[in-house]
Amino acid sequence: MRALWLDFKKDAQLKFREAGRQDKDSLRRMFHSLSSSSKVFGMDDFARFCSKAEDEILKGNAQKGSEFLLPGAKLLEQQLAEIEDFFNKDKP
Repeated sequence: MRALWLDFKKDAQLKFREAGRQDKDSLRRMFHSLSSSSKVFGMDDFARFCSKAEDEILKGNAQKGSEFLLPGAKLLEQQLAEIEDFFNKDKP
């Protein structure tokens, strides 16, 4: 499970780093993907955020989609830290 977690963490952070160069549909797909995969690790707040961002982009309520990047990145890092704490709690 730890290896899967590390892959997810690396991938999610990379997606956000590269997101500024994406068009609106690419951002929608990114949020869709992250919503699904973050649920595996119990990152419910982040998953809900991603679902909402995807929905707003689909409905045309988002100007560029990029308005979701900063709050999304902050929430991602917060929830990554929480999960990292969980994985590290049993380490000496």
